[in-house]
Amino acid sequence: MNEPEVIVATHAFIKARGIAETLANGLYTDAHASLLKIPQLRPFQRFSVELEDSAIHPDLVGRLTDGSYFAVEAKGTTDLLNGVAQAERYARAFHRVFLAADAQACGESVLAEARRKDV
Repeated sequence: MNEPEVIVATHAFIKARGIAETLANGLYTDAHASLLKIPQLRPFQRFSVELEDSAIHPDLVGRLTDGSYFAVEAKGTTDLLNGVAQAERYARAFHRVFLAADAQACGESVLAEARRKDV
């Protein structure tokens, strides 16, 4: 799966099931040009997490029915450790942060790093 395919699958999953048995009552997709042409990802909204000298933008942002806000960084089959690091940085602005990726590409080292960083 490539990154947009992961985003589409994750978006559909969250809309149908929520996260950790908590339903989502709001879900937004980053308004990146590569995603705007995928209608099932509507609505679009760019959220920015300010860092020291730049800003980063989660691929998906939402609110759960328990009142918590979450951010998702999506990756396809490459750059997964960078995805974990990006998701970790989102914790500055969100209660819960997640990495969504192609399951076949997630080795034990990626999963261990994600757990270590509470992603």
